[in-house]
Amino acid sequence: MRPGPAPLLNLGTGQRYPQHETAIAPEYMARQGCRPADTPGDEQAMRPQGYDDGHALRLQVPDAARSCWVQLVPLDVVVANNLVDKYLHEIQAGKDTWEAWRLLRSQGLPWRERYTKNARIDLGADQADRGPVPLAMDLVHLAGGRLQVLRDGQPLPGQPVQLINGELPFGVWRRSDSAGLLNLGPLPPGTWLARAVDLRPREDKPGEWDSRFVTLAFDVR
Repeated sequence: MRPGPAPLLNLGTGQRYPQHETAIAPEYMARQGCRPADTPGDEQAMRPQGYDDGHALRLQVPDAARSCWVQLVPLDVVVANNLVDKYLHEIQAGKDTWEAWRLLRSQGLPWRERYTKNARIDLGADQADRGPVPLAMDLVHLAGGRLQVLRDGQPLPGQPVQLINGELPFGVWRRSDSAGLLNLGPLPPGTWLARAVDLRPREDKPGEWDSRFVTLAFDVR
């Protein structure tokens, strides 16, 4: 999710931020909304306004919105065996996940995953707390140059988070503490994307995985 011509946001997916390659159709949005202030219950829906050259869905934003978000419907995917190692490296997967994957591979089993994507954007560059929004996984921008990682509204400790800027060739990694907090550190001015993937075994299907992918776009000035 990235800013479009005001008051619109563009929603799509791509391999490298901030470029969009594929638009998200409205029927794939499980929940979405904006808040004009950081008050739970004050949510207002965005309205789809067609597509931007087929690469992004345009969403009209309510007046004075400070944070907007979209959670997509879960998708069941099978990752090709020759791509799993790259995937786990990219998300900074932990030792337990690597060991579980080696066991699956030795048994000739594929990597099966239920994947839920969450996207959030904070509008404006003020440093006030933004507050959590109703996402399955959330990155909350706090005063003092901090983020908090939440899953189902609860702090997520030890979570790797990557910070990406379209002007830089590589991302910067941070890891949340026991309260799900991490310091952003000094960042050059511009639009940044924080992203993280929480990956864990599915409780209902042994040998399969549940992943929640979250992104937060925000400005640094």
